[in-house]
Amino acid sequence: MDARLRRWTADSASRWLRQLQAEEPVEPPVNEQERERILRVCSVLAQFPAIGLRSAEGPIAERELRDALGRDLARVPSPAGQVPRFTLRPQARRQGLASLGNLRRMRELRRLNGIEPAGVVQRVLDEYLEEDFSAAASDDVERLDAALEVSGWLRGFAPAMPAPGAIEMRRARRRLLQPMERLTAGFMGRDGEPRARC
Repeated sequence: MDARLRRWTADSASRWLRQLQAEEPVEPPVNEQERERILRVCSVLAQFPAIGLRSAEGPIAERELRDALGRDLARVPSPAGQVPRFTLRPQARRQGLASLGNLRRMRELRRLNGIEPAGVVQRVLDEYLEEDFSAAASDDVERLDAALEVSGWLRGFAPAMPAPGAIEMRRARRRLLQPMERLTAGFMGRDGEPRARC
């Protein structure tokens, strides 16, 4: 009888373990209003820390942020010793921007959170929110990369925004020319030398 009891216990434990492994992890229910409030704030930030954010209603605690946007957050690699930064996954960003609906509301919400240091993408996003699309005509490849990313985020909200195809063409041209310009930068002002030797 002892052997049957052991077998029954082992079979029961195995069955219970298989059921646990097959189940989806249970996540706490998300308050959709709270999620949308925080999603709006984060959607106008290229990257952000989990602490120190504000919405129109007041400060957002780190725990509130993580509870509301757990699956929507992606951690951004950062050097050791720096405050961890996050960004939104593309679908969540689209949802947050769509819930804001227009550039005016995006600008208002952006002004609540001064993120320092602001990277290139955040600076270009801020320019685009002010309907300044000069980054799309830049000679700087990094600004062109940012303009292309931001134009994807704001598609449909800024009709005067340059087409992504035009930005891609300019970026490809600048990627080709920029290294050559750096290489030949030291040759300026030396026009007379080659002629003198001929």
